[in-house]
This record gives sequence, structure tokens and C-alpha cells, in this order.
Amino acid sequence: MTKAYQLFFGSILVILCLSTSPLSLAQERSAEPDYSWLNGRWSGPVPAGDNIQMRLEVSNKNEITGQGEIGRRGKLAAARPTITGSITGNQVTLQMYFSRAQQTTTYLCNYVEGSLQCKTKRGFETTFQKVQ
Repeated sequence: MTKAYQLFFGSILVILCLSTSPLSLAQERSAEPDYSWLNGRWSGPVPAGDNIQMRLEVSNKNEITGQGEIGRRGKLAAARPTITGSITGNQVTLQMYFSRAQQTTTYLCNYVEGSLQCKTKRGFETTFQKVQ
């Protein structure tokens, strides 16, 4: 091989090594959004007229899971929905599944100034606040 070919192939090898280096992989990972602000307890009114206390957690980059507790009658909660959903940017979708009624209520929310401003598909509007 001539020196020109050796320099050419050597340059390509260096470029390939640099393009897949751990530094470039770390930069790609850091570009993922941080949705940890959604983790924790949230509260707000629901269509039935009571308030819900929710505990939400973001996992797998943008999947939401959680539990809720609506109202209290004596020592028992009126309902305890299972919550799932997703988040992209400031848009949050929460789906509350009520096992007794076998019904799901979907909230389409926007994160604005520290609160979730939501609307159900049936038109009910509410705001969920973070509970410290």
C-alpha cells in the first residue's frame, strides 16, 4: 500500500472511532428531556365533585404510572383509580382507570407555571397542583 492509502484509511478509522466514542454517546443521552418534575403527589378536583390525591412517577423516559385516591367517606376512599399515561414536552396525558366501574377517564393536560391544566374528553376542566 502506498502512503496516501495508509493516510486515507487511517483518517477514516480515526473518524469512525471518534464518532462512536463514549463522549458522543453521553451527549446523546443528555439530550433526553428530564420529566422528574412530574414525580410526586398532585391534587385537584375531578368531575364527581371530590378532590383526587395522586402519586405519579415517570419511568422509561416518558411513561407515567401512579395511584389515586378520590374523596373519603369515613375511613375508606370513595375510589382508588390506577393511573397511567405519557408525557411529551409540556403535554401530559393521564388515564385514570376505575376498577369498580370498569371505566377510564382520560385527561389531556398542559404543564403551565407549576400546575397541570387539564381537560377530559367530555369537556370537564380542572387544574392539578403539586403537593409538597
